[in-house]
Amino acid sequence: SKIRKLFNLSRTEDVRRYVVRRRVLKSGKKDRLKAPKVQRLMTPKIKARRAKKAKDAIAKVRASAAERREYLHLIASHRRALRQRDHSKKHTHKVHTQRAEVAAFQKK
Repeated sequence: SKIRKLFNLSRTEDVRRYVVRRRVLKSGKKDRLKAPKVQRLMTPKIKARRAKKAKDAIAKVRASAAERREYLHLIASHRRALRQRDHSKKHTHKVHTQRAEVAAFQKK
């Protein structure tokens, strides 16, 4: 950050200690120093939060991929069952028509 560059600090040092402070005067009270809030500071908590967010996103992608595979497998098995049912219907229809033809031929 700019504070780190300005004071030539290492990555391990806390930049919040080097922020420029201003004096606040109140009548009848002791002087106070106020410092601005250091924003976008990479603390261990923020790093952990970002890592968890990335991990959750990857888990979500993997879970949805697994669900998709499962769904496609279900569709394939359903289509297989329909194809088999249609095939058996056609086969039984074919057998019945052949029997009817044979019966009609024998009557003549």
